[in-house]
Amino acid sequence: MEGCGKSSLALTLAKIGPIAVIDTDQSLDRAQRPVMPKGRKFDVRSVPIKYKASLDDAETKASCKPAWHKARKAALEAAQGWAKGVIVDTGTEMWEVLRLGAFGTLTPKGLTKSLYGPVNAEFRNWARGIHRANGKHLVFVNQMKEKYVNDKPSGTMERTGFRELGYLCDMVLETFRTKQGGFAVKVK
Repeated sequence: MEGCGKSSLALTLAKIGPIAVIDTDQSLDRAQRPVMPKGRKFDVRSVPIKYKASLDDAETKASCKPAWHKARKAALEAAQGWAKGVIVDTGTEMWEVLRLGAFGTLTPKGLTKSLYGPVNAEFRNWARGIHRANGKHLVFVNQMKEKYVNDKPSGTMERTGFRELGYLCDMVLETFRTKQGGFAVKVK
């Protein structure tokens, strides 16, 4: 869900020191406003990740593969050096960029289970390289969707994209708007 404070909450990580933001969402400016106290600047270095997914497989692959390499390199360099942490906004889009860069298609044909193994392993190893190997904070901001059971909406939300992401994290939080218009966070 948009506008429920995910990016703003993630940016509070900048209170501990410099952070890198791998930004596929291009919403950083909007999210920074409520987080930054007046007169105080945080060291937030954004790496915009732009790509184009089209119906042409070769064009998609040619756009997404370098976007993934840029994101991977920027996050690891930040984690190995100057940053106290890395925010990936959004993890859903970042996984899609890797997937599209590997396949070049929106819908790979054939037995896809074996196709996703190397892509998932690369994403998993990248996340571990930031968080575990370098001991840096890693925050994934993810999109949510309604969960369906027997082709019917269940009334509950679930994270989209890479399913194993919750197992790579130390904590999973869900942000949402309250009935009064404020924001709230639930530990999952």
